[in-house]
Amino acid sequence: NGPDDTGATEVTMALTNTYLQIAATNMDRPGKKVKGFSQGSDPPVVRRKSLNIKSVNQSNPVAGARNRIDVTVESSSDVPEMDMSVWPLTGATFLEGSYTSVCTSAIEWHLQGPSINFRTCVLEATKSATITFYITNPTTLQTSPDMSIQPSDPIFGGVLTLEKGKPGTFFGIAGFYEPMTVVRFEFTKKSISQSTPVSSRINTLTVTLQATVELSAADNSTITLSNLTGAVVNASQSLVLSGDAEGKFCMAGGAAGNAAWIAETRSVELTLCTGESLPANSEAAFSFEI
Repeated sequence: NGPDDTGATEVTMALTNTYLQIAATNMDRPGKKVKGFSQGSDPPVVRRKSLNIKSVNQSNPVAGARNRIDVTVESSSDVPEMDMSVWPLTGATFLEGSYTSVCTSAIEWHLQGPSINFRTCVLEATKSATITFYITNPTTLQTSPDMSIQPSDPIFGGVLTLEKGKPGTFFGIAGFYEPMTVVRFEFTKKSISQSTPVSSRINTLTVTLQATVELSAADNSTITLSNLTGAVVNASQSLVLSGDAEGKFCMAGGAAGNAAWIAETRSVELTLCTGESLPANSEAAFSFEI
């Protein structure tokens, strides 16, 4: 067969000889599905094998955390057992015995790249199969690299680009679901200062914070400042906030610009007001008096 797709055109048969002639007429063909291709039994049909769907995504980008990787493939034709390689999973550590796909009989981890090799069972034409395995993320922060997949059968075209599934942001992190994106959930800024150390005086505390993730009221985000030993607060057990971020915080059921004082633990609880958020990697500052 040639390398290009050929449709199911009619094949005819005719006869001529010295004495008679039979006009060309269409030949009968089985019309059966072969190798997953409709009319695959009918010459001159030619269909190229290809991976129509080949995508990859992850569940958790946190540095050093357990992370599920899902590789989804769909072939244009039935495919027998075949090895495939996916790479690069830079800095990852494979967790043995953690794959779940019914279409995977063996997984072999390779550190060169590093890549992961797996053998699929028979893939039915146009039916997608997802191969799932687990890794431990590296501790080094990184963005998602270009990902590749290579079937062992060269008829599929050698090295193919994997599409990264689930685009967009989550917790304000771009590429959250893109494989081998590695981040840390942490405060990159967390400073506190006071206006006076003199005893029995009103003291203004100023807090500046910045997180690597979006903090949102929808996620019930609460910030706690602890160990404010010796601090004394008014009987209402509430603190009035001032500063750029004052309007983003509320006490439970209260107006914006307030925080709760927990006398037993000498701590301050700040809860984001309904509909409010602090974007990832943005600085917020506020002050209050004790």
